[in-house]
Amino acid sequence: MTFDVTIASGITVFIQKLYLQQIIENLLSNAIKYSNSSVTNASPQVSVSLQQHAKQFTLIIDDNGIPEKCREKVFVMFMRFRPKVTNGSGLELYLTKQNAMAIGGNLAYEPLAPGSRFIVTLQSAKG
Repeated sequence: MTFDVTIASGITVFIQKLYLQQIIENLLSNAIKYSNSSVTNASPQVSVSLQQHAKQFTLIIDDNGIPEKCREKVFVMFMRFRPKVTNGSGLELYLTKQNAMAIGGNLAYEPLAPGSRFIVTLQSAKG
């Protein structure tokens, strides 16, 4: 598995720690879970980047997991995309989106070839 992390220097985040921690844990867990090379026919890869622009920061997590055909159902409660390959309740992405919205942010999905990109955009409470 390839795991790349890129964090811009000087980033300061003032946000509720529990929400941010759960968002990061859920997205990384999802990325690892769905980076199954036997399903995607590619080497498992996870890429994480964090950038800050003024009072907004963006966390991007790429993996080679969830296929584009699942795009409309990514954040649906209890949705499981590969029940025969992975365990879970299907709540992880739903709850992650709810956590982002609870702290004034957003979670978006973009398909990659192959895989997924999850973009978390949050406002830092201070500059």
